[in-house]
Amino acid sequence: MKLLIVLCCVVSVSWALPGMFNRRESTPNVAEVIQKTISTVNKRRTIEKRKDGVELAFEWIDTDSNGHINGDEFSTFYAPIKIEGKFHSKSTWLTRFNQAMTFIDTNGNNQLEIGEFRTLAGIGGL
Repeated sequence: MKLLIVLCCVVSVSWALPGMFNRRESTPNVAEVIQKTISTVNKRRTIEKRKDGVELAFEWIDTDSNGHINGDEFSTFYAPIKIEGKFHSKSTWLTRFNQAMTFIDTNGNNQLEIGEFRTLAGIGGL
């Protein structure tokens, strides 16, 4: 099931953060990747029906289960995903995560909590 979710994320990444940053090559959109992950989880969540797709997606990315997603966890989760026919490096994902955090990190700890993750999941153009 996790593999299916990750594969669905591949499709969504190509639409990430349109026009927000000047870039020479297509880079992934953090908000849309998260939205697609959640959408896929919502469609496939039969094992843990008590949790919504946002919470399940958050738990998959939060590999140390400390309630926060840091840049390393995020970039490690998405680095092996092929987007538009190519892989994006862990450093590219980390850069995109840090750029998104400047807009979404409400408490300034440079980590996503579930509330911030939910907010980011609801933003289409970030």
